[in-house]
Amino acid sequence: MSRAHVITVSDRASAKKMPDESGPALVRLLKQGHFEVSGPDVVPDNQKKITDAIVAAVATLFSSFLGYNPMATLLGKHVLAGLPAGQAHVLTGRTFFPGLITGPFHTALVYAFIRAA
Repeated sequence: MSRAHVITVSDRASAKKMPDESGPALVRLLKQGHFEVSGPDVVPDNQKKITDAIVAAVATLFSSFLGYNPMATLLGKHVLAGLPAGQAHVLTGRTFFPGLITGPFHTALVYAFIRAA
């Protein structure tokens, strides 16, 4: 099943001055098209907020596509055993590694698209 994440960019909806109607509508359409959908997230029309929302979404999607976190192998059992359980769980969970590589991965894609243009 294909996956999608919906992000609505709206100053008024993010400030709760109006409801977000387009995000939920897009979620419904994607679900009708048999997509597994997360969101919608509503962010203001601010480059950093939009970038943060995209990076978080890409990290989540990348993690689910990759299905592998090499941190346990890279750190080894002896290092993980020396950490508090909560920290070891974060490092070996489904979001830490994708979040770690999403920024550089995104930058590389941007450069690739700029070069291809």
